[in-house]
Amino acid sequence: MDLYPAIFFVSGILAGFAGFLILAANIKSLLNRSWFLFNLSLMAWLLGFGLGFTSDPGTAVLAERIMDGGTIFIPVSLLYFVLILTGHYEKRKLFVAANAAITAVFLALMLFTNFFFAGLGEFVKEMNYYVFDYGWAYYLFLVWFAALAAYNFYFLFSEAKKEKSDPVRKQQLNFVFWGILITFFSGSINFLVDSITIPLYYNLLVPFYLVFVGYAIIRNQLFDIKVIATEILVGAMGFILLVFPFLMPNNSLRISAAIVFAVFCLIGYLLVKTTMEEVNAKESLELKVKERTKELAQANKGLLERQAEVEKWYKLTIGRELRMAELKDKIKELGGTK
Repeated sequence: MDLYPAIFFVSGILAGFAGFLILAANIKSLLNRSWFLFNLSLMAWLLGFGLGFTSDPGTAVLAERIMDGGTIFIPVSLLYFVLILTGHYEKRKLFVAANAAITAVFLALMLFTNFFFAGLGEFVKEMNYYVFDYGWAYYLFLVWFAALAAYNFYFLFSEAKKEKSDPVRKQQLNFVFWGILITFFSGSINFLVDSITIPLYYNLLVPFYLVFVGYAIIRNQLFDIKVIATEILVGAMGFILLVFPFLMPNNSLRISAAIVFAVFCLIGYLLVKTTMEEVNAKESLELKVKERTKELAQANKGLLERQAEVEKWYKLTIGRELRMAELKDKIKELGGTK
């Protein structure tokens, strides 16, 4: 496999894998669902782009449809994720619905008309890639894509800047912002591929958002996930490093890449092991605290019951003493009258 398709296929698989793991961790969480949809959009775009490196016209057209479909869903799925992450989804439901409707319109134009994708253009032999022809709807889509992406990043950045009461929350937003910003910046350069021939090495930065988000998960419990986050981070980077030896042009570079992969596997194993031990120790401590709290609650309940008995006895004793005092007074009165 050539280098360029390999980059896109590996990145697409990583995006889908990370999204699936987060969804499986808590399928009922809206935040986890929105993250899964965003990753699903990225996966479609990346796999479609990777499939497009072919000399077969039919395969190239199919790849373009898949890539465009994923690209169309990226900004609105990111909007959905950002608003849920920041807690503003309920206030902006109509805004999300409106952009979802725009997404549906662009998708229909792409699938059923030639206003979006007009057909195949020139074949670039050096890249084994077809340049595509686009209609007016495609350029209108680019304006909407850029505007909504800018809104997403501005909103996420402003929310992170405003967050002062919860430092953990602030770190979560910052890591997500920078990670996805790097992905969008490197991925958006691909829009220029049909205009100029440039090396696509920058696409190696696309899956790096998983590193930022993975770190936010591990250190700040984003998505309320613990050990699985470490597995995602180590697994994602390990998968990338596993592929690199097969892409190197000579044996010396292949051996170097293989050594790097082996070292990373060792470090990754230690990281996962340490994280699991830390989580298990924390859970064990929490369990002991719960047990001790339960014991104290039972002891407190016993003291309250004892207190109630003492108060009851006290009332009975005082009542009896008062009654005896009344009887003594009556006896004295009766004695005086005689």
